[in-house]
Amino acid sequence: MWSRTSLLLIAVVSLHGCSQNKPGGSTVISSAAGYNKTVDELEKAQLPVMEKYYGGEKLLPEDVVVLESCLEKWLALIAFAPTQPANHFGAGETCFVLQDYSNAIRHLQNVVNYTGKTATMEYKDMRTRAFGIVSASSFFIGRYDQAVTAAQEAQKLDPENPEYALLESQAVIQVDRKMGIALLKGHLKKFPKNPPLQRLLDFQTKTEKKN
Repeated sequence: MWSRTSLLLIAVVSLHGCSQNKPGGSTVISSAAGYNKTVDELEKAQLPVMEKYYGGEKLLPEDVVVLESCLEKWLALIAFAPTQPANHFGAGETCFVLQDYSNAIRHLQNVVNYTGKTATMEYKDMRTRAFGIVSASSFFIGRYDQAVTAAQEAQKLDPENPEYALLESQAVIQVDRKMGIALLKGHLKKFPKNPPLQRLLDFQTKTEKKN
């Protein structure tokens, strides 16, 4: 479900009534059974909203309420199992969609810096996606150097994904426009006629002509 980044970067989805604060934390998990039940509840509640968001649809206020409730559950999962990277990824991705970018980065750092068992493909994919969301989040709050670094780490893990090339290009453009456009053109040689990369180049070309 990761044709995500291009949608995230071309336009920010508008979330009316989105809370930037942590939920109250009324969910408490005290057993493995409670943990598993909460995971099941999250899968049923959050997946439809995330698919809607990543499909490019505008989220409604009721969708935001669902995500805020899910975030509360992710935080409860973290409290019960603080070393489980999947919980931090879930919280970080949810914060990202809620446009709480600083907390998205904070949670996802626990994924990219995880030092436990990292050999599974599931974790490698999660870590790659985490770097991508950290890059996008950093971009949205103006931390362009951090956005570049995270995008480059994502590319190391998944060099054939053009969306991480897009993340890197747009961040570098903010730091050094000439260098960023040159980088973008290089990525287009590797991924010819990739629509998001081409749109970014077309936009930069039009902007340059106006100036």
